[in-house]
Amino acid sequence: MPVSANPKDVIWPAEHHTIAKIEIVKRYALRWAMILGQTFRGVPLTYIDGFAGPGEYKNHGEGSPLAAIQAFKDAIERANPWQAGGARLLFIEKDDKRCNHLGGLCSQLEIPSGVRVEHQCTDFVSGINAAKTKFGSAFVTSAPLLVFVDPFGATGAPFKTIKEILSSKTSEVIINFDADGVARIWSAGQAADADRLLTAIFGSDIWKSIAWDKMDHRGRCLACARLYKQCLLKIPNVEYAFTFEIGEASNRLDYFLIFASQNAKGLEKMKEVMKEIDQTGDFKFYDSCVGQEQLFRFDQPELWIEPMVNHFAGRTVSLAEVTKWVLNETPFFTFKKSILKPASERGLATAVPKPGLSIPKGQFPDAKLAGIRFNGVKNA
Repeated sequence: MPVSANPKDVIWPAEHHTIAKIEIVKRYALRWAMILGQTFRGVPLTYIDGFAGPGEYKNHGEGSPLAAIQAFKDAIERANPWQAGGARLLFIEKDDKRCNHLGGLCSQLEIPSGVRVEHQCTDFVSGINAAKTKFGSAFVTSAPLLVFVDPFGATGAPFKTIKEILSSKTSEVIINFDADGVARIWSAGQAADADRLLTAIFGSDIWKSIAWDKMDHRGRCLACARLYKQCLLKIPNVEYAFTFEIGEASNRLDYFLIFASQNAKGLEKMKEVMKEIDQTGDFKFYDSCVGQEQLFRFDQPELWIEPMVNHFAGRTVSLAEVTKWVLNETPFFTFKKSILKPASERGLATAVPKPGLSIPKGQFPDAKLAGIRFNGVKNA
């Protein structure tokens, strides 16, 4: 088991994938704060780290809370101009020693004017409940809310609480989903109180729909991640979710970062972050549309032409519907040239112009487009 899976010390060495995860959150928090800080005049931004840890590692001086503080500092400096009504950063950590260590680190930092940093020594659910009282506007209005959920293991972040976070239209979550731990809970059965724990993780007994006994452990992990994403997309108004699998060649215990939002722009920016730092092959994407493991990279758009055409075969749909499918089911956030144009050239997709207009083959201009007709895959 990886060192960081069950740490006992106040601080411990960070694994490669943990450092990568921190960098992902930092870069996304910067984009998030930059965009919303220049958009929401007079409205506070709220960032919550639900399992904050001690704030540093033995081999890495910037845990996720310190990374978030730096992201907000950078966003405020770069914004032109910053218009939000300040920012509130809340770090929740159950372990008292780690929580106090984090508080000590934060007290030594130079915090920008208008940014309030707090830490709570409590569990995730209690911390979120307290935040709902203290920062109520972030949970029930359009005040932007970003929550990073990174528990040790599969439990501690019940779906009920995730659903509450995602109830406002400008809330987003980044979840470190321990599919390996979920699969192991199922394997342990009654000895691990599996029924109760799995129902809390997925928010219902929908986990029983997985054909657990017909899969190996790896298959169960993928099925868990796929099902969890589907549960997120069933939350009212949550239309965008994507699963990023991050792992190391030497370690089969890969983990999943799952992003969910009501806004397409959020998922686009998260994919920008992933593409930006995907230089080593650590980041993988599996096709949740098919019942098997399919891993793809950002440089393979051609592999998504036929899945897209099969999904929409025989229908004429709006560009918005295609965009939503591409965002939720592929690694890509731009696709007209890389996926739609090749599909058009193969006779698989056709731009349908608005009345009285014409569109050259292979082009899909928003202003002229009434829809896209999918003709089905040839020789399928």
